[in-house]
Amino acid sequence: MNMQHTTMNRLSIVCDLPAFHNHDPCNNNPPPSYAESQRTSNGGVVTLTFRPDMHTPQYEATVPWHAELTIHTAHLAALFAHGLHWSCANMTSTRFLVRNGRATFKSDMVRDAGYQHCIVLPLADDAAPAQWNGTLSVYANDVAALRAFRPETLPKDHVRFAALRDAAERQVYRFDRSGVLGNFSTLTGTQPLAGWWPWPKAGK
Repeated sequence: MNMQHTTMNRLSIVCDLPAFHNHDPCNNNPPPSYAESQRTSNGGVVTLTFRPDMHTPQYEATVPWHAELTIHTAHLAALFAHGLHWSCANMTSTRFLVRNGRATFKSDMVRDAGYQHCIVLPLADDAAPAQWNGTLSVYANDVAALRAFRPETLPKDHVRFAALRDAAERQVYRFDRSGVLGNFSTLTGTQPLAGWWPWPKAGK
């Protein structure tokens, strides 16, 4: 990765991964706000968190990195019916924002854990019409960990927590790998879900 200083103590990163080179570097539009996703009663926000060490139960900066996938959609039914799918092909830009300093982080839990750096990767559905867009945010204590992070190697079975809130801000889906909070889906029950949904899975 090449890094270039910008204002507000932030860095703009140009990623040199071959998988990203087919995307327009000028297409760097942010995902819609939660308020915008509420314009339809069928929409909502999906959040998945990932850890490299699944044995660490809490947010701790001793873990090399922590990742959060946030998906805004106006079509919840489609994500359940067809599965939640994304890959490096959904990266919408070769330019990524890095935030330095905990004060710039939006997540209270991640900020309180003590991470110092965050890289934000924009994503968008490539279907027509598009069903979702969002971001993959990766937090770390040093820039070297961000340089080493590769989205294409993110394991599906390393989802630590997942939640879905509908347009009315009701939590209608939750997965907690620790088992402390329990798992539920008010929309699909125990019907197996495909793709990156961590639960329920067929045969488990």
